[in-house]
Amino acid sequence: LVYMRKTIVPSLLQAIKENQNRDEIKLFELANTYVPAKNDLPKETLMLAGVIYKNNVSFFEGKGIIEQLLIDLGIKKYKFNEPEKGGVGASIYIGSDRIGEIELLDDKTLDFELNFEILLKHANSKKHYKGIFKYPPVIEDIALIIDPKIKTGRIIEEIKKQSGLIKEITLLDTFKDSRTFHIIYQDPSKNLSAEEIASVRKKIIKNLEAQFNAELKK
Repeated sequence: LVYMRKTIVPSLLQAIKENQNRDEIKLFELANTYVPAKNDLPKETLMLAGVIYKNNVSFFEGKGIIEQLLIDLGIKKYKFNEPEKGGVGASIYIGSDRIGEIELLDDKTLDFELNFEILLKHANSKKHYKGIFKYPPVIEDIALIIDPKIKTGRIIEEIKKQSGLIKEITLLDTFKDSRTFHIIYQDPSKNLSAEEIASVRKKIIKNLEAQFNAELKK
C-alpha cells in the first residue's frame, strides 16, 4: 500500500527537487492512482500529471499544454473554472465532468493532474485518412498578443476558417499574453507561392484583430 499513490504530483515535485540545478524542467507521468475505499479495495484511476519548473512560469503556459491535449483528442466543450483549492489555478471540466486541476505553486513551479479515463471517454476517436500530397507544405509560426482568457481552441477554429490551404495548426508556445501557433499550408495541386501565403496570413491577422483584438507580435 506504500506505493499505491493517491496522487502523482508529489512524486514529480520530488523529482524536480532532486534536479534543481537545471534551469527548466518539464515532467509528465501517466499512471494509476489509488484512493482508499471503506470496506473495499482502493479505487483505481488512470491519471495524467505534469509539472513545469522554470523562472517566471506562467499559469497560461500550463493551460496551453492542457488545451492543446484536449484539441488533439477532439474535445471542444471544455472549460477552466475557478480553482476549488483557491490560489492561482483552475478546475477543468469537460461538460459537467470535472477532469482535474491546474495550479501555480510559486513563480517557478506549476502542476496539473487530469483524470485520463474521463479524457478518453470524451475523446473523438474518428480518424480521417489523408492522402500523400505531391507538393510540399509551407510551414510558418505566427506569434500573437492576445487575451489569455480566450480559449486556444477558439483561436485555432478562427484561423482554420480563413483558408482551405491551412492543413494543420498547433499551439507551439505560450508566455503571459503571447501565444505562438505552428501553421502548415498545403495545396494538393501545386506549389504555394510566397504571395499566396502572405495573402492568407494577412487574412488570418485581420480576422483575429476583429474577433479578439489580437495583434501580431513583432
